Amino acid sequence: MKKNETILQDECVINLPLERVKEFFHWEKTVEKAPVSYSIKNLVYNGVIGENEILITMTLEIETYSEDWISIPLLQSDAILVSTELNDGSFPQIKGAYSFLINKKGVFSISLKFYLPFQSKERKNSFRLLSFGSAKSVFKIGKTGLTWNIPNGAGVESTETKTETTINCFLPNGESIISWLPKVEQKTVKKVDPIVYGEVFTSVFIGEMMIRCMSEVQYSIYQAGVTTFKISVLDAKVMSVTGDRIRNYDLIQNEKGTSVIVYSEYEVDKNFTLSLHYEKNIDQKDSESNLPQIFLEGIDRASGYISVSGKTNIELRVKEQSKLTMMDVKELPKSMKNESVNAQFAFRHINPDYSLLLEIKRHEEIPVLVSIADNGIYTSVVLEDGKIMHMALLQVRNNSKPFLSIQLPEGGVCLSSFVDGRAVKPIKNENGTLMLPIPKSGESEWFMVEYVWMLSNVKLDKKGELSLDLGLIEIAINKFYWSLYLPEEYKFSNFRGNVKNVDYLRAPSLNTYSKASQNMPIQKTLPKPVSAPMMQAKSMVASFSQQESQKLDIDNDYDECCEESFDDGYINNNIPIPPQESISKRKIAPSGGGIFQNDILGKTLPVKVDIPRTGVVNYFERFFLNEERPVLKVEYKKIVKWFKKRKEVKPL
Repeated sequence: MKKNETILQDECVINLPLERVKEFFHWEKTVEKAPVSYSIKNLVYNGVIGENEILITMTLEIETYSEDWISIPLLQSDAILVSTELNDGSFPQIKGAYSFLINKKGVFSISLKFYLPFQSKERKNSFRLLSFGSAKSVFKIGKTGLTWNIPNGAGVESTETKTETTINCFLPNGESIISWLPKVEQKTVKKVDPIVYGEVFTSVFIGEMMIRCMSEVQYSIYQAGVTTFKISVLDAKVMSVTGDRIRNYDLIQNEKGTSVIVYSEYEVDKNFTLSLHYEKNIDQKDSESNLPQIFLEGIDRASGYISVSGKTNIELRVKEQSKLTMMDVKELPKSMKNESVNAQFAFRHINPDYSLLLEIKRHEEIPVLVSIADNGIYTSVVLEDGKIMHMALLQVRNNSKPFLSIQLPEGGVCLSSFVDGRAVKPIKNENGTLMLPIPKSGESEWFMVEYVWMLSNVKLDKKGELSLDLGLIEIAINKFYWSLYLPEEYKFSNFRGNVKNVDYLRAPSLNTYSKASQNMPIQKTLPKPVSAPMMQAKSMVASFSQQESQKLDIDNDYDECCEESFDDGYINNNIPIPPQESISKRKIAPSGGGIFQNDILGKTLPVKVDIPRTGVVNYFERFFLNEERPVLKVEYKKIVKWFKKRKEVKPL
C-alpha cells in the first residue's frame, strides 16, 4: 500500500484467532456438572479369619467425574490399615476414617489390606464389615462344621475341605454382621397333637311353640394349629353358623340332631370363636321338653354357661337336671346379660354330657292399654236449624297403635281432623269406622288429636226429648270433659246419662297445635295467673248480691289442674275473659315418622273447622272412660214469650 492511498473503513480487514474472538465476546460454553462426583466399581473383599483377628484385602476401582478435590471414605474407623497400593492420589485419615483423596478425572485402582476385630473377644464368632459399595466377598476360616449367618447377604455359598471352610456371598452397601456357629444336629421333631379347650355360652329363649338357642363357642388352642372344628347339636335344628374367620361350614342332619363341621380360613393356633343358632319345636299345649344339647367334638375339655328365659305368659319349672350346677342369674358372664331379656334360670356345666328337663306351662295373657288419652275435651253445640256440631280434643300417648278408630253416631259426618298440629285425611274401614293415622309418641310424650263432626236433621219441636251421643273411641280417656251449648229459646230439664253434671269445667288448658298456633296472635299475660273457673266465678259473683258472694268459696273447690290457664274456646263466650299471653307449656310430640307424608295422607287435606259456641252452656265430667259412649238424654220445651215480640225470618 502506498503512503498516499486512503484506506476506506469498509475495506478494513482484521485477522484474529477464534479463541481471541470468543474471549472478546465472552463466548463461553456452559458445561453441566455431573450429578455425582465419583462411583465405585469392582469392589472385592478377600478375608482370612484367624484365631485373634480377621485380615481382609480390599480391591476396587474408583472413577471420578470432577477436577475438584474429592474425599471418598473407604475404610471403617475400627479397622487397622496394614498397606495401601494406589496408582494416583493419596489415602489419608480424615475424621477417624480412611478416605481416598484426588483432584483429577479418571479411573483409579486401589488395594488395601487391613485388620478387623471380633465383635466379642470371648466368643470370637462374628465381626462387623462396613461396605462402601456392592461387593463380592470371600472369607476363609480354619474350621469345619459351621453354620453361617449373614442377614444382609445374598447368594451365600459355603464349601468345606478337611481343614477349612470358604464362604462366598454378595454384600450390599452399608453395614453387615457376619457370624458363624458350630452346626447342631437337628433331631426329627415328632408331630405334636393340639390341645383344645372349649367354653360354650348358651342363651335359651322359650316362646309359644319353639325353643330358640344361641351358643357362642370360644376355643383356646395350644401346641399346634387346627383348621377344622366339629360340633354336634342334639334334638335341635341348626339355623346358622357365624364367625369372623370361617371359610365354610357343613350341616349334616341325622336322627339325633345336626352335625356341624366348620372350616377356618387358615390354621388357628390361639383362639377361635363362632356362634350357633338352633331351634327346637315344642307342643303348644302344656308340656315337658328337654333342653337341646351341644357337644364339642375332638377337644380335651369343655365347660360353659346356660341361661333360660321365656315369654311373659310362660311359666317355667325345672323338673329334672343332671350334671348341671344351678347359679344365680346375676353371676352370669357379662356377655350373657341382656337388659331386654330377664333370665329365669342360670346353670354352669363342666361335663358336656348334661341334661335339663323343663316343665312349660302357658297362661292366658291379659290385654293392657297401649294407648291412652290423658284428657278428652269435648264441645257440642245444638243449633235450632236441626244441626248438632261436635268437636273433640284428645291429649294422646301412644306406644303401638297405627290408627285411632272412632265410631261416629249414625248419620255423623266428619268435617275436619288434625293430629299433632297437622291436617290428616281420615279413612273409613269396611265397618264404617273412622280411622285417623297417629304417630308413636312413647311413654312420657304426648300429641294432640282434634276432629269435628256434625249431625243433621235433628230439628227441635215445641217439646220433646233430645238424645246426644258422642260416639265410641277405642282408647281409654282418663279425664273426660264436656261442654254442651243448648239453645236459649228452650227450657231443658231431666238430664239423664252416663256423665256427671258440674257447675264449672275443670278441664286443663291445652294448645291444640304446636305448629299451627305459631300463626295465631300472641295475647298479653296477666300480672298473676288466674284459672278460668276462678275468672268465670268472679264474673258471676258480680251479678249476685253481696251476701250470696260471701257464701261462695272458690279457692277450695278445684285441684291443681284448675290452676292452669284456659283457652277461650272452652269457656262460655258470654263471660268476659281478660286477654292472656300464657301458652301452655307442653312437650312437643315427635312427628311420628313417615305416616304423615303426603303420599300416605293424600294431597287433599281437610281445613280447620271451628264450631259456633252459642246458647247456654252446661258442663259434664267423667273419669276414666274406657271404650264407652258418652250419652245424654234431656227433655226440652220451647219458651213462649207473651209480652215481647221479635221479628223472625220465615223459611222460604
